[in-house]
Amino acid sequence: MSLAMIMDGAGEPIDRPGTGRSRAAVLAALGSHMALSAAIYWPTLHLAFVSETWTYLARLRVGIWPTLTTSIGYNYQPVAIAWIALIRACFGENAAAFQAVNIAQVGLLGHLTYQLGRRLLPDARSAWLGGLLVIGNAAFYEASYWPLAGNMHLLGAILYVLAVIVSCDAARGRFGAGGSWLLALIVLAAIFTHPAMVTAVPVCALTLFLAGGRLEERPADALARKLKMLLPLVGVVVLFGISRLVFATAIASGPQPGLDSMRAYWLVSRGLVAVFSLRGSHDVVHGLMTFGTNVGFDTVQVWVFVAGWLVVAGAAAAICLWRARTPGLRVLIAFLAIHLVAVAIASAMSSRESHVPAVPAALLTAWALHIAAGRLAARVSTAQSRLVCRQLPAVGILLLIAWAQRDHATSAEVHIRAANLSRTLVELVKVQSPPGFGPLDLTLINMPAYTIERGIGAITFANGLEALARIAAPGLASIQLVRIPIPSAPADFANRTVPIELEALRAQVLDPSRVVVLFEKPTTLTALSPEILDRLASR
Repeated sequence: MSLAMIMDGAGEPIDRPGTGRSRAAVLAALGSHMALSAAIYWPTLHLAFVSETWTYLARLRVGIWPTLTTSIGYNYQPVAIAWIALIRACFGENAAAFQAVNIAQVGLLGHLTYQLGRRLLPDARSAWLGGLLVIGNAAFYEASYWPLAGNMHLLGAILYVLAVIVSCDAARGRFGAGGSWLLALIVLAAIFTHPAMVTAVPVCALTLFLAGGRLEERPADALARKLKMLLPLVGVVVLFGISRLVFATAIASGPQPGLDSMRAYWLVSRGLVAVFSLRGSHDVVHGLMTFGTNVGFDTVQVWVFVAGWLVVAGAAAAICLWRARTPGLRVLIAFLAIHLVAVAIASAMSSRESHVPAVPAALLTAWALHIAAGRLAARVSTAQSRLVCRQLPAVGILLLIAWAQRDHATSAEVHIRAANLSRTLVELVKVQSPPGFGPLDLTLINMPAYTIERGIGAITFANGLEALARIAAPGLASIQLVRIPIPSAPADFANRTVPIELEALRAQVLDPSRVVVLFEKPTTLTALSPEILDRLASR
């Protein structure tokens, strides 16, 4: 029941092992998906750890077992923690190695999209093109351009898609009596990678009933067998509920369930427009969503657009569910709808949460282009024209991927800038707080939460500054985050930043037992001296 076994059966009848030809096709698809991922993401090998990734590193330095048994922030993610602990054990605290694994994970997610498409779509080429679409998608740039944190998010998506694949095969009897337990184990691992993956439970349950059954099986027997297969999934839900009760205090500090106007906006923006257009830039996505008008949040028009998108999307989903000729299309539509609605209610959709809906969206896009090309080919008279029409889906998908490259380039630029800031701060703290120099206090001024360019934002120092500083200089006595109103201050500050008066700051600068570091836009980090403070005060 290995991953190789699952991949071997792509597009093949469940009662027959994969042929040599099918294995060659799978390997060729895997190679193309990994090659595209490497081609797009190779500049990201220059990235560094930023923001809360330092918190995870600090916790892992305490020990793996204490980290696995406690929550970090408001999520309990032991499988994700175990994954980054494994990468750390293999490669050390090397951001380039984490990002290399991240690139491979993006390629694997694309390939699993292909595997899912082989099971749900009648056309193998649409499945392959869907995998390429996922890899080329810039909508989830926060995951693919964020070493360590991205590894965790992408692992959740990989396990989610793998669970849907296994549910397809288990419904057809591929794994025998153990299929339901294998499915439950993968779903449980996905949920404990990130709690948003809990939507895999209804999606996989629905897939079990829609994906068909054994050819020789009577409908009543198939129904009874599939109902029994739900029992392990019920156990998964119980375990998830227990974990939520155990960590209820931490969970209460995070986003609470609900649906307001802004969550509806992000559902449309990040969950629909960004995912289907492949674009990650908020500026571009907002422009597409408002049909070029770019109306602001303070206008009625933007909420008319939000309502319109939701109505049209809901109607389109209902019509497609009703008219779909294959169960696979119904699975994909339900997959997309269930996950988007659940995440929007649980918290606001963000870029890093767009990776899961990108999978059904890619397969639906590839299939829609395939159908459109087929209908166009039926209208032309010559064989050469029909051949040209059949290539249109590949051309359309390549154009979409090419269109997204601007956002990939911007994301690489912005995240490398954030990475350089993180590296510079680590070196500054190390130099200013040498070992054996006695306990020092550290003040960080105007640390930017984000680095933003052309609608793409890289999380920079939003969280994790204390962990970063203590890893750089373990002997620090205290760490303070403050802000001062100067023209070079960023728009958003790190969490827990408080204001400070210039005179109080001057006293800290003159204190020999304190290190004071200042950030000035766009990318300057300096140890603050009395002379620099005088210059700032004179502005």
